[in-house]
Amino acid sequence: MPDGEGELKRRVGRALRTLRVARGYTQQKVADRARCHRTYLSAVEAGRRNLTAKALLALADALQASIAELFGEPGSSARRPPSQTVALQIGAAVRTLRLRRGISQEALGKRARLNRSYVAGIETGQRNPTLRNVEKLARALQVPVAALFGCSPDQAAEATHRLSGD
Repeated sequence: MPDGEGELKRRVGRALRTLRVARGYTQQKVADRARCHRTYLSAVEAGRRNLTAKALLALADALQASIAELFGEPGSSARRPPSQTVALQIGAAVRTLRLRRGISQEALGKRARLNRSYVAGIETGQRNPTLRNVEKLARALQVPVAALFGCSPDQAAEATHRLSGD
């Protein structure tokens, strides 16, 4: 099994670099468009930084890419949510999937090794979760990480249903 958090950071970093180079952008140009520092982008591309949901979306916007593309899923044309709603979208997807599974915030928190109040903050859009914590939630809910970013909660639930074979 891959290294989990470390593998996901490296995969996202490789995808960012690949997209940036394919578009002919310098690190500085992407950093300026994403409103971050060039050295931060360099560390992200190297897989050394744990992005927040909003930072990931800002980089996707700067590269004119979908979130799915940043997770290395080819050719997705899924629309990106406006940056102010990304936390709400993730929260809605987490809540919908959790309720459809019939589990409490406490149980989800235990499965994901996160505090229940943190899970509640994500569900209400009050938290800007890191990539590491989104991955923990996706694993606990048994969905791909991109499902929490790139589709509606109903689509995420449908994908879960297909994956589980129910």
